[in-house]
Amino acid sequence: MAIDRRQILTLMLAGLAGSATARGEALRQRLFVACRMDAAQTASVACFDSHGREVFATALPARGHDVALNARHSEVAVFARRPGNWFTVIDSGTGIPRHTIHATEGRHFYGHGVFSGDGRFLYATENNMASGDGVICIYAAADEYRRIGEIASGGIGPHDLVLMPDGRSLAVANGGLRTHPDTGRETLNPADMSPNLAVIDLAAGRLSSVFELDRKLRRLSIRHLALRGDGLLAFGCQHEGDSEDLPPLLGTLSSSGQISLLEVPDDALARLDNYVGSVSFDDSGTWLTATSPRGGSALIWNLRRGALAASLMLPDVCGVSASGPESFLLSSGNAGLKTAMVDGSMTAAGGLGWIWDNHTLSLDLGR
Repeated sequence: MAIDRRQILTLMLAGLAGSATARGEALRQRLFVACRMDAAQTASVACFDSHGREVFATALPARGHDVALNARHSEVAVFARRPGNWFTVIDSGTGIPRHTIHATEGRHFYGHGVFSGDGRFLYATENNMASGDGVICIYAAADEYRRIGEIASGGIGPHDLVLMPDGRSLAVANGGLRTHPDTGRETLNPADMSPNLAVIDLAAGRLSSVFELDRKLRRLSIRHLALRGDGLLAFGCQHEGDSEDLPPLLGTLSSSGQISLLEVPDDALARLDNYVGSVSFDDSGTWLTATSPRGGSALIWNLRRGALAASLMLPDVCGVSASGPESFLLSSGNAGLKTAMVDGSMTAAGGLGWIWDNHTLSLDLGR
């Protein structure tokens, strides 16, 4: 019988420390999952605690991007980096692979997916390569991830997506970038971008709302999302225009449909180098962090005060996930893992020697 991740972590820490204190610590520890590579570019996905202590590592067929948790069935879906054509499903307690699914002919994935609240379905962002239209593909988790349908994403280049608190709708970041695997990550429509945030009614299988930025910001590719429990949606952008421009890169969409762009001071905004790689709320929902691997910078925003709280420098930082109230776990491509506090302080959290990829997922241990 496979032991679950609580048992694995408890045993691991007990072995390290050999004490009741360590076993108690294990039950309080949060686990994370992230893709990574070693110096030889061999790809894997790893589960680890907030000190970087590894629970398991599973080989991947190529470089991974993001991961999605199916808590109902103790599974994690690991997506290839765009424009990839596979995702792998592994046991979230042991790391044992269960399924590897390839994109249907004429499609590729964009690196992100999300499960339905009951764990029955996996929704993944895809590209219809013939038309360039974005698609949300539906896979039946209980039927070996058989592809059972699709819904138009409401735009071009859908990237990240989240299940809204009602459990009946998806929010999708349509980046507006048309790509094709034959040309790698090259943008094929730089003069005709039209990014948006779309909300999909899952029961009806259609768009229910589309939200766009001002037309003058059409070169802002909306890429990554973070969701707060009350339905506030945060989004991070990547500017495809003049490198000298300093457009706003962070915003929120309220449950009432109001878009607000965060006014980041120019010096801190410049350090993002027109690129946000990941966004995350802390456990309290008061603090929002955005990372930029290009700028080697992470910003922490106080949403209650509507002001920047901290600007941190960390080379090649991209992955970010809440590690508690007022704290975040950051991952870097060349500087390991760090715990960042909202006062701007950082402490090492292990993970050295690995090239950590774009995103980290926090596994809720049911507290």
